[in-house]
Amino acid sequence: MPAPSDGVYQLSVQDDATDRKLTLDLTRTGLTMHKLTIGSGRFPTRDVLCGPESSSSFKIEGRKFMNQVVGRYTNRLPAGKSYIIDSSREEGGKRIEIDLDENEPFQDGRGNCLHSGQNGYDLREFEPVGADSTIVQEFRSTNTEPANSESVSPPSLSSSSAHFHLHSPSGDQGFPEAIDILATVTLELFPVPKDTDLTIPSETGPKSRIGRANFNLRAKLSDPEEVARRDSGTPINLTWHTGYILNDFRGEPSDSNGIQQHKLWINSDHHLAVQQSQLPTGEIQPNKALGIDFSTPEAIRPIGEIMPPSGFDQCFIFKNSTGDTVDNTKDPKAILRSPKDDLILVFYSNQTAVQCYSANYFDGIGSRKELHRRTPAEQEAGGYKKQGMLFF
Repeated sequence: MPAPSDGVYQLSVQDDATDRKLTLDLTRTGLTMHKLTIGSGRFPTRDVLCGPESSSSFKIEGRKFMNQVVGRYTNRLPAGKSYIIDSSREEGGKRIEIDLDENEPFQDGRGNCLHSGQNGYDLREFEPVGADSTIVQEFRSTNTEPANSESVSPPSLSSSSAHFHLHSPSGDQGFPEAIDILATVTLELFPVPKDTDLTIPSETGPKSRIGRANFNLRAKLSDPEEVARRDSGTPINLTWHTGYILNDFRGEPSDSNGIQQHKLWINSDHHLAVQQSQLPTGEIQPNKALGIDFSTPEAIRPIGEIMPPSGFDQCFIFKNSTGDTVDNTKDPKAILRSPKDDLILVFYSNQTAVQCYSANYFDGIGSRKELHRRTPAEQEAGGYKKQGMLFF
């Protein structure tokens, strides 16, 4: 993939005969997903990711964890020095020391290290690498190739992929051991189905599958033999912190109250309980304790009807996600529908849980994309407001 002059890398797949098109814009800093636009031939192009219009505004407007890779450890850990017990080891477990900085103060105790502190991967420059590069070949030799995680997988009409690499040295962010991270992004455009086998039912009629966007993060120890010799290791928990909004801002009706009219379903009956500091207690609670039930016949309901009063900020555990005997990677893990029900995102994952966050701390400061304004000339819209998008 050639180096862009404006710092934005673009992948695109399209079918001119049907006006169907998927386009993804990425920047190296944090490997930010700047734009993911969808054209179906049935509605004007829609960008399903929140964010500013200009990619340079991500740095100007400050750190918001908006569509970047976060790590080495996503979510919250206690700030300061701690020991993690690797219970998979023999003889009572191996103690791994970490020393993390605080970037989320807490009034009644030590604060948290949120998304790996002041210098997370969302601020790092990822390096584009070719499919035949040494680092890609090293990952292929570890048999960690990304798998197709969709049960209904029609042959692609066209596809486009790119690889990006980040090296994280030992001691980085207070975590031991050096690691290498390979991110692979792929867009695929599906042919228009000739029957109903590849359609998704909805209230406004069946929808044909336009395509698939696959985002894969893999990590490996840079020197596994040396780490094994010292019987050491490191915790790691990578993700893309991606915010979605499916509104048609040009048409009516649209979701003027943020995501309240979006419809959501998650393949989950339980979530992780948290302390007042938002750190997990270790207890797994039923979702019904939050007033949420995704198992009902009408489980895909407007977010405004199912979201707790304080908003979503829960780690939902996927059904059948424990144990080694069941391969459920081909089952949908979440579904998000637009207010008009004309655009549907179906999410698949090989992970055991998802953090669902409804942008509860956004305040309208900053900017937003032109496609996310009522009119192209609307300048007073400001940035995204509280509960104006949904992060997975």
